[in-house]
Amino acid sequence: MDKNGINYLDNTERNKIQVLNAVRDRANATRREVAALSGLSVSTSKRVVDSLQKDGVIIEVGRESATDEPSKRGRKARPLSLNPGFAHAIGLSIRPGMIESCVLDLNGSTISVSNYPVGDNSREIVINEIKRITQETIDRMDNRGGRLLGVGVGIIGVVSAREGVVLYCPSLPGWEDTPLKSEIETGFRCDVIIDDSVSCRT
Repeated sequence: MDKNGINYLDNTERNKIQVLNAVRDRANATRREVAALSGLSVSTSKRVVDSLQKDGVIIEVGRESATDEPSKRGRKARPLSLNPGFAHAIGLSIRPGMIESCVLDLNGSTISVSNYPVGDNSREIVINEIKRITQETIDRMDNRGGRLLGVGVGIIGVVSAREGVVLYCPSLPGWEDTPLKSEIETGFRCDVIIDDSVSCRT
């Protein structure tokens, strides 16, 4: 830790986040473009990109062909992209009588969407269905490989996103003060985010 109280590990993670944001925001960016977008030096950006490539988070896209002329400084620069197969996230939308489940890859592209009718809107029944659907989706995605980043749940109503608590849900009576985040996290080793459906769409 330096004199300003900044931990080296924190700084390394911060650099990774800046590089990942740059690669995500600029499609097919070159290493030099990533350095400029991330605000890091070329040498620091290169070190971070190399580390993320080694971990499989970032990949080079496109191939050099036999007709490609090498640049004066070496091989032709290849654009970078997030590796969509590295990780995925599960999203759930809770509505009266229905739970919609979707899976997104690391690029934010939709892998799958499924709808599950729910005949009983009572809190206990719906939460049990959420857990069942989440586990079913995890099991299905395990066969594809890649790690689970987390589960996001959107529900119509007033939600404390920080606490993961449903404060009021006009379309689902009896859901007042429901600690939905802690209920779902039970049995799942991943981050769970709870928010209202409007915020989840933005």
